Amino acid sequence: MHTIGIIAALRQEADPFIKGLDASHCSHAGPLTVHRGAVGGRPVSLVVSGVGRSAARDAAEALIELSRPNLIISIGFAGGLAEEAAAGTVVVGSEIVDDAGGREAFPAPDGVVLPAGAKRGVILTSRRFIHAVDHKRDLWDRFGAVAVDMESIHIGRIARAAEIPVLVVRVISDDLSAELPLMGSVMTTDGRLDIQRAIPYFLFHPDTIIPFVRFLGGLKSHADTLNRYLRQLIISLPKA
Repeated sequence: MHTIGIIAALRQEADPFIKGLDASHCSHAGPLTVHRGAVGGRPVSLVVSGVGRSAARDAAEALIELSRPNLIISIGFAGGLAEEAAAGTVVVGSEIVDDAGGREAFPAPDGVVLPAGAKRGVILTSRRFIHAVDHKRDLWDRFGAVAVDMESIHIGRIARAAEIPVLVVRVISDDLSAELPLMGSVMTTDGRLDIQRAIPYFLFHPDTIIPFVRFLGGLKSHADTLNRYLRQLIISLPKA
């Protein structure tokens, strides 16, 4: 039976899904841990890549070499760029664009049934975390994207070169109204709060404290939502 490959940037994005895998076990490929198991009888291999272009490309290449999946799904959190992309909304990419103007279409593969409530729309892959409301509005105006992440177009291009179809499934973690701190100034690269750096940052940017606390407080719920949609999607796939 064909394997479904899944790539998440952060462990907290994938944790509910990993915990729900049937017959789960792990293997290692260099620095990457490959989580293997099944959902509804369908074999799954998941890797947590780390954030950004290089990490996403390396993870996609490793996943393809190790598992030869017949479908790759890029999952995780995303920032909302459109008014209708409220926090907790699941967005499935119809097209992926990059902030240099590149554009890739990723139609849903045959047999894929999108779960009720998921929105289809353009997703932007950016080179950096988008934290400012004005910047979010500008990206909506320029690209017409409903959400922004930092990995999906790179995963998609690696998969396309290997002739493997791709789906991008993201949950909105911060909507258009959320003015967040510079994440590199308050978070570690694996998504943990960096107390030593965060305290001086917030002393100079106190207006970002409440939105940031709300952002952190919603992440577990958003990861649970993503897990539910992802499981529904996988179960809907043909077993052949």
